[in-house]
Amino acid sequence: MLNFAQPRPPAWLSDDVLFEVFNNVGLSALIRAAGVCYQWRCVALAHQTFARNVHISSSAPVAVDLFLAQLEASQTGPLYVTVELLDEVASVDAVLAGVSKHFDRIIHAAFAINSNNAATLFHALRARALVLEKLEIIFVDAPIFVQGTVDTVFDILGGVELPPSLLGGEAPKLSVFGGVNLHLPHEAIPAFRGVDYVHLSACYAEGNMLTFTPRLFNASFPSARMMRFEGPQVLVHEGTHDDNVLPDDLEELYIDAGRHTGVVTSFVSAHALATIPRLIIGSWTEPSAQAIMRYLPHELRLRMVVSEEDPENDYCVEFVDLRNGLRRSFVEHRGAVDASTKTPAVLRDATWHERVAELTVSQSLWADTCLAQLIPQLLPALKRLTVILDAKDAFPLPARRIDKTRLDTVVFTTPYDWDRVSEDDVVSVLNTGLALVPGPSRLTICMAQGLLVDGSLPYTRVRRPDEVDLWF
Repeated sequence: MLNFAQPRPPAWLSDDVLFEVFNNVGLSALIRAAGVCYQWRCVALAHQTFARNVHISSSAPVAVDLFLAQLEASQTGPLYVTVELLDEVASVDAVLAGVSKHFDRIIHAAFAINSNNAATLFHALRARALVLEKLEIIFVDAPIFVQGTVDTVFDILGGVELPPSLLGGEAPKLSVFGGVNLHLPHEAIPAFRGVDYVHLSACYAEGNMLTFTPRLFNASFPSARMMRFEGPQVLVHEGTHDDNVLPDDLEELYIDAGRHTGVVTSFVSAHALATIPRLIIGSWTEPSAQAIMRYLPHELRLRMVVSEEDPENDYCVEFVDLRNGLRRSFVEHRGAVDASTKTPAVLRDATWHERVAELTVSQSLWADTCLAQLIPQLLPALKRLTVILDAKDAFPLPARRIDKTRLDTVVFTTPYDWDRVSEDDVVSVLNTGLALVPGPSRLTICMAQGLLVDGSLPYTRVRRPDEVDLWF
């Protein structure tokens, strides 16, 4: 009789050794490891990484029971909780009640729920959070509220209002807060006073908006050094008074509010525009581009790549002043570049072209017939070119030539752990992408760590991978 049962893999590793191995992997890798064999499954499910990452995304009774049982089974130690219950269902009350019992040991908490369950959520978050480091609150239905004032004037507010008493007013370790489809109260939220990074956004639903109140923002987040605002449009409830501008001592600021991006930018002081180490603008306008670029007067590093967050739809243009180190990034949607080669505002001004000393370009952008036209063709001061080989299947070649350069170094790198490239492909990129390729004795080819070359390049000065400056 034939036995088709799958044999158990040899127990090369004891349970103790396997447990130590699992100490070095994340939750997703641990879940995949649990499917290898019976032994691995038992050890993975007993590992603290699995016990401490508690997640629910279904309102089915069995899912709720499993979620609550996992909370109880974790007993002691830190917890990482994610609740994704998008519909208004009664089981949300039981889930949030279970979470509230263990909030004194939750490190990261993320909630994506319907706005009709907001009161229940805020009730669960009423206790002090002494170990909480990261909090995310998402109201998935993009609510719009109309409030009447004493003069029967109506205010339109996008999103749910957070209560000032959130987290019992005390969350000493909270450093990251993210909120979607919500707005701040008129009183400061004491629990947010130590937050370093804050991300407020409104989802891209019809008629939805981000309520932008810089004064209230400054009051609730006095320690914020990294800020991110994004949404389809912005509703501003405050004027651009001196007291309402965003802080001058920010380390990073991201603004993307569609056609209202310039409105948010107007709340950034001239001093901040000149000193913020990194500023990222989405859906830029001509005035905002001119205001930002005037603070980058020296030699520039230009970076043109597809967006890491949405590579299919967005691309990024970044400038770095090589003397003061300021970074200014502009994110744009591919659809904004049409068949007539509509050039974004920041690229229409050619006065900075002669100051570009370094250029980084992703292979996928350089090979895109439409996007490649945005790359400045004349870069007379260009000395260093970095090509990011990010194409997954074919090896596309540049669709535009760069001319009039002083190029002496070309770096090839890849975003993947390792990759191979043939000498013919390297030479083809140079011959296709440059109007004039320097001779082998004048050009240094650098291969970044993890990038192997099949063949021998016809350049005598090929540097070893560990000598490459991987600033990108």
